[in-house]
Amino acid sequence: LNDVPGSPMHQVLTAGGLVDAWSALRPGARGLTCCHAPDLSNAQSTFDQRIDYVFGRGLDQEGRQLKGQIEIVGDQAKDRIDGPFHAIWPSDHAGLTVTLSAP
Repeated sequence: LNDVPGSPMHQVLTAGGLVDAWSALRPGARGLTCCHAPDLSNAQSTFDQRIDYVFGRGLDQEGRQLKGQIEIVGDQAKDRIDGPFHAIWPSDHAGLTVTLSAP
């Protein structure tokens, strides 16, 4: 999405019935996923934006609380990989993984 929560595009998606899994599973948690340095060389994560999402339909059915886990991957120094001259991040953004539990 590359857009912040509450932005016009975010509002279009949520108005269309899509649910932001991060907000549903981790209310109040910041969930920062962007951005590493353009050359991916920063030694520590410098994320200051939340612009990556997992959206789903039917995640907020009335009377049922969404259950599962959502995690950020690629934001820890141990996630860096060998680069041509030094360790680098695999991407300028972190990824999200989500596992939902059946009701």
